[in-house]
Amino acid sequence: MNQGSKYLIFIVLTVLIVASIAGVTLYSSNVLAEASSSDDTASEYKGVKYNVRIFNGTITSITNSNITIESDVFSGTLSTNGGWIYIDSELIKRGDWSSIYGQLSEGDAFIAMLSIEKG
Repeated sequence: MNQGSKYLIFIVLTVLIVASIAGVTLYSSNVLAEASSSDDTASEYKGVKYNVRIFNGTITSITNSNITIESDVFSGTLSTNGGWIYIDSELIKRGDWSSIYGQLSEGDAFIAMLSIEKG
């Protein structure tokens, strides 16, 4: 990645976490991950499952609707729906995918990924 180490934090659907904790009905999850959940990182609160993973990985593909990641912890394609936070040595940016998309490049990344599933 250019300009030193860049840190990429994926926080998908942070609004849904706050809504679920407050007891607001969740209608659907915007997270589509083509990978299996790891039971040791999953938690459940009021019927909503949260899965947080923090790892070093490689971004292998970026499109306007998907991002593909490979690592020992997670390999798969994520839908870009939901909220995103991007952090590097010079910038912290929060927003939807269209505002984050231009900051990313393929290559090594430090990734924090949150997925939410309502049962």
